[in-house]
Amino acid sequence: MGEEKETAAVVPVDEQGRPKPGIYSDVDFPEYRSWDCVNNSTLGECRRSAMHYKAALSKVRKETDALRFGTLAHHGRLEPMVVAEKYIVMPDLTGGITKADGKTPPDKPKSTKAYKERVAEFERVNEGKIIVPQDEFDKMLSLVTALTHDELAAKWLQAEGPAELSIVWDDPLTGLRCKGRVDKIPKLKIVLDGVEFHMFVDLKSTRDASYHGFRKSILNFGYARAGAFYADGLQALTGVPWVEGIVAVESESPFGVASAPLGLRSMEAGRREYQQALQLIAAGREHGHWPGYENPEVWEMPDFALGDDKADAVELSVGGQLVSI
Repeated sequence: MGEEKETAAVVPVDEQGRPKPGIYSDVDFPEYRSWDCVNNSTLGECRRSAMHYKAALSKVRKETDALRFGTLAHHGRLEPMVVAEKYIVMPDLTGGITKADGKTPPDKPKSTKAYKERVAEFERVNEGKIIVPQDEFDKMLSLVTALTHDELAAKWLQAEGPAELSIVWDDPLTGLRCKGRVDKIPKLKIVLDGVEFHMFVDLKSTRDASYHGFRKSILNFGYARAGAFYADGLQALTGVPWVEGIVAVESESPFGVASAPLGLRSMEAGRREYQQALQLIAAGREHGHWPGYENPEVWEMPDFALGDDKADAVELSVGGQLVSI
């Protein structure tokens, strides 16, 4: 398979200051984000238009509770030492806070000046660390336990192989410099449709890890596009075929888990999507033109709302007459 991983204190760059193609470990996420390469998250904007992609490049990604917890869960399962180094739990700082009489506890202790001063001091002492609530940390531990107890998820995530890798490659069709973050590359192979693939693993936290629930997430969040994008990037770097294995774990109790490789039909659909997006970006860069939406001939509701979707109609015999439903 060739060299899978390059460990470098400093990632080598080309004459334009971009990282050179390769597979890199120990790259902090802020450094990765600074790399001037096409990445999957902005590729998703091409589903709308080239104009939306261009606008997304200058947007600052907002930190949400879901994103913060997803990152914590990734570290908890894939890099537990990072949790000890970078995170700290916010303790209960309400003890001993009273009203002006010095005896009666306040109705809302966290709204008091004393509490806010304690929080400020805690943040000062732990400057540089990510502070998380106790309940969020406990939830992460429960999620990690669920992954450990699931046989296939444990096999993939505990297998020998590097985790949290940054990859950089040149797309062979457009020449665009691309980048991606791979959760884990276990030293495992898998056979799909008679073809042997090397596998990389992506850990996804989700509301619904059931087959019918998570397949909607694959579509809505562009997971197939990302899987094909990273698989082709790894193939460009190693010369062998890759497929994505997805571990889906629910972010709320009881933390259901389901794991499977991404199907080849979905990989091919994702490949078509990312290649069309890259061609859109390449054209925008070449011509300096980033078009928005095309005008429709008319506005219409979806076919199912208009009653025009006859392809899905079912005919029943009612009282001797055929009725479509």
